[in-house]
Amino acid sequence: MEKTARTYFANTEEELRDHLLAALNTHYEAATGETFRKIGKTDIHIEFENKAAFIGECKIWRGEHLFQGAVQQVINYSTWRDLKVSVIIFNKENQSFPAILSKIKSWADANTISYVQSQTNIWKCKYHRQDMNVDIQLTVLAFDLYVDKSKFNDIRYKN
Repeated sequence: MEKTARTYFANTEEELRDHLLAALNTHYEAATGETFRKIGKTDIHIEFENKAAFIGECKIWRGEHLFQGAVQQVINYSTWRDLKVSVIIFNKENQSFPAILSKIKSWADANTISYVQSQTNIWKCKYHRQDMNVDIQLTVLAFDLYVDKSKFNDIRYKN
């Protein structure tokens, strides 16, 4: 998506999620979107052996406060059986993607037990869920879909 950001930058959060679901469904039988989980609907859900193999929440970056809310949202969707959750961030509006990565890293430093940053935009965190007194694996992925619309001529994106 980042390599062809021009294709995706105008998509809504739901449309971006649907692109991910299309790819996931080539590998899994039941990757679903907007799936009821505990107290709400998670954006991406893959079930395996009577538990969620993957719970993901997609968000367009609109600041650190909303990012923290997305983390809490995906945590709240998990049950005692679900120990792996993800937050997937899409940057569409911020020209400085490194600043976003820095804010996510600062959040991970302050709010997780530990983490491994396997790539510049991926954090695999050990996060303590206090309400159940368990540690869960929280993966944060951030993707840069920002494009400067003034740099290309496309009538579809004229204001």
